[in-house]
Amino acid sequence: MFKKVVLSFILSTVIVFLSVPVFAVGDGEVVLSAKSAVAYSPLTRETVYEKNCHEHMPMASTTKIMTALIVCENLGFDNEITITESDSQTEGSASGLKPGDTVSSGDLIYCMLLPSGNDAANAGARAVSGSIDAFAQLMNEKAREIGMNDTHFVTPSGLDAPEHYSSAYDMALLASYALENDFLKEVFSSVTHTVETKQGIKYYLTNHNRLLKSIEGCCGVKTGFTKKSGRCLVSATHRDSLSLIVVTLNAPDDWNDHKTLIENAFESVYTLNSQKAEINIKVTGSDVKSISALAQIPEIKTFRDISQDVSVRIIAQKFLYAPVDETVVCGMAQLIYKNRIIYSSNLISQTPANIKRIIKGNKETQKSGFIEYLKDKFNKLSR
Repeated sequence: MFKKVVLSFILSTVIVFLSVPVFAVGDGEVVLSAKSAVAYSPLTRETVYEKNCHEHMPMASTTKIMTALIVCENLGFDNEITITESDSQTEGSASGLKPGDTVSSGDLIYCMLLPSGNDAANAGARAVSGSIDAFAQLMNEKAREIGMNDTHFVTPSGLDAPEHYSSAYDMALLASYALENDFLKEVFSSVTHTVETKQGIKYYLTNHNRLLKSIEGCCGVKTGFTKKSGRCLVSATHRDSLSLIVVTLNAPDDWNDHKTLIENAFESVYTLNSQKAEINIKVTGSDVKSISALAQIPEIKTFRDISQDVSVRIIAQKFLYAPVDETVVCGMAQLIYKNRIIYSSNLISQTPANIKRIIKGNKETQKSGFIEYLKDKFNKLSR
């Protein structure tokens, strides 16, 4: 029922906001405090900037992005979890939850992400898997699924361990994946949150991520620090339909590192012009032989000129059965970059096609549509 039509035209008209290219690696144009860093575009799945981005390094509490993801995927956000004595005694940063407090899994995620509660992270791991070791196995399985090939998890909280490490690039992949979860996206961007336990106790949480208030369009993601890892930070910024993930590991001046990378990236943006993808589709059972179907592809913004590598692929039905009105979805148009879809839009019929009318004797009748034809056949067979 479907055929693929690859249109030969390329989106070649590009508006360049700045004449300079996206800032390059090693050219001395960007000075960072971070030992390892990356600026990553989720749309094209490419790095905009990188510095030792595949080096294995401790990542501290940015680990909790993965912990929150697994808790959310396994428990949702409305399961009840009761904090144990062991949870509350977890070393390092804490949310303040007390033994016996019962909270929803959603509020527990807030507790591990905003104030970076190690107690909440361990409680979530225990609730999902029964033990830290079993939960770490789930973390590593998820890492392989996402494509985090430079990562190995040991702790759900991000406390240092000899084999607990990741890379700036892998953490960008993780953040990009986690941001596809609507609940987590909301948590990452929350400046404050109030948790109320089943027992009626309220805890007031504040997000450690100061970029949420200082960077236009910042929508997350997570801070981290241990003496071994130094300051770690994963951020996400969304402006004018374009997103950027920035990760710095072991960065004494991480706030300014992120500001530098974010502003440099968004000052060097390209726009692929909007396009109309159109195709004619045959119609059966109508005086109209074919109708036009149209898809509108809006402007697409990217961090570099990708126009020569972008094409439009149309996937449309081979034919339609009358009647067809101006709102029928006939297929889709896809914007393709490096063999992956970066945008998809429905093909919508633009012209009507009524059922064919035939004259028998002095009477004009309407030819049965395909559905009516099937009903008639079924009725005859069931007699």
